[in-house]
Amino acid sequence: MSDSTDSKAALTALARHLAARRGAILRNWQRSIEADPELTTPAALPHTQVNDHIPQVLDAFERRLQARDPIEKEVAFEDQKSGAAEHGLHRWQQGYRQHEAIREWAHLQYCVLNELEDYALAHPSLQVTVMPIARRALLRLCGEECLQLRTPAAHRGREPRAGARVGAAATAAPRAAAG
Repeated sequence: MSDSTDSKAALTALARHLAARRGAILRNWQRSIEADPELTTPAALPHTQVNDHIPQVLDAFERRLQARDPIEKEVAFEDQKSGAAEHGLHRWQQGYRQHEAIREWAHLQYCVLNELEDYALAHPSLQVTVMPIARRALLRLCGEECLQLRTPAAHRGREPRAGARVGAAATAAPRAAAG
């Protein structure tokens, strides 16, 4: 078997491991954001609403790790971007402030990274190229999500759920009238 084939097989095994550990990753993420005093909006939401698009984003990440050719990798990356965009929109509609959404996403990144590191420690004979590929894929995913969370302007034309952004609208109206 070639080094490339070994790497692809190892990345597939890693992706399967992450899929099998999905529940633990989501639980660790939930605990992490619940313990963060800077995050107040998630505390008011049921777990299913906090998780919202995250399982789909993790699915796309796992598919990216398993991708065998550049087209599969790009399709998985586009799925990640789409999931990240939906997640960002959903957070905005739920009334998250930008810094809260970014902090929440950072907690997810840490939880996935911890899982990657635990996997590497449990598999000391893992080919040396595997974990750097996985870490770069995670960074690309997280970078894309942060771009999607950058401003509510990224969601122009998409209305928030009723009441979620009332405070923002109420403070903007007097400024507009004064201008």
